[in-house]
Amino acid sequence: ETLRAIWQCSTSGPVGSEAIGRGSPRPMRIDYTAPPHVRDVIAGLGRTEDVKFSPSNRRLAIAGFRQQKIAVFDISIGVSPHGPTIALTDAAEIFSSHLKNPHGLDFIDDETIIVANRKGNAVILKLPPGELGGNRYELEPLQVIGADGFLAAPGSVSVTRKDRNVYEALICNN
Repeated sequence: ETLRAIWQCSTSGPVGSEAIGRGSPRPMRIDYTAPPHVRDVIAGLGRTEDVKFSPSNRRLAIAGFRQQKIAVFDISIGVSPHGPTIALTDAAEIFSSHLKNPHGLDFIDDETIIVANRKGNAVILKLPPGELGGNRYELEPLQVIGADGFLAAPGSVSVTRKDRNVYEALICNN
């Protein structure tokens, strides 16, 4: 199993899959290490829709669209003489009755995440503190956004910190 990344070498020209093959950056293979229980969580994700790093880059969250869950990984990123090193050291599966085709997600802080659900609303979840412990958690949202009907099928979400305890979430209403 590998993680794939596109590295942008220049700010001019297109970036992404449409840029491959036209003199632009190529996908690069980055191998990672992970214990068996973490690989099992990866294998159980099925169709994924979004991936985000926490603000400290110590956690990585992935939306499991059809499995009605998100996976959160403890991650360590380093550099070796052979290139970048990535170790996924632990994982947790996050479930909630409010996760309905989770599509977009973003971290508010290292222990709080917002998830946009294609068949639901956007929800804010408090993640387990500290090490994940390879567990499964059933969480209730701290807040449900869109319950009043102003979101129809939220997709992407992006969080920006505006002040010490003030955050702004931009939610794509599909």
